[in-house]
Amino acid sequence: HRVKNNLQIVASLLNLQKSKSEDPNVLDMISISQNRIYSIALVHELLYNSEDFESVDIKDYSERIINSIICRTALNKLKLVIEVKKELIELDTLIPCGLILCEAVTNFLKHAIHKDPALEVKFIRNINERVLIVKDNGPGFPEDVLSGNYDSLGIELIQSLSSQLDGVVRLYNNN
Repeated sequence: HRVKNNLQIVASLLNLQKSKSEDPNVLDMISISQNRIYSIALVHELLYNSEDFESVDIKDYSERIINSIICRTALNKLKLVIEVKKELIELDTLIPCGLILCEAVTNFLKHAIHKDPALEVKFIRNINERVLIVKDNGPGFPEDVLSGNYDSLGIELIQSLSSQLDGVVRLYNNN
């Protein structure tokens, strides 16, 4: 409970910092940082409210992260599909998954918004692996990102967090 409260204080401090700037890039970076902090604080909130103090339901967690990020925007016609089954996931896996999801949704909002935006999130459990799929109908990744030449903290975080989970990141441009 203390961890969540401390993270909320950090997010509030960032909010105060936002009020001191009019630079859109600075405001964007602070908002993205607040989303990251929220995704970590949310784990602790859900953990505090659960009977099991070692794992949290990925369905509830995913839906709350996605909705909290999207509700801060002025999206009117978003077609949102979330296909995540209830499953308790341990914190060592859940926090990196939540941050990856946060980065992917933020990337969607930053680069893939157009006339009829659509976002689809799936979390699939196979026998030996878990697969997180984030799909949108935006313009796709630039060629340099697909080839691994990028200067993006978000993509870098996704790569790093995935390897922390012994995972692999695959980026596609197929609608």
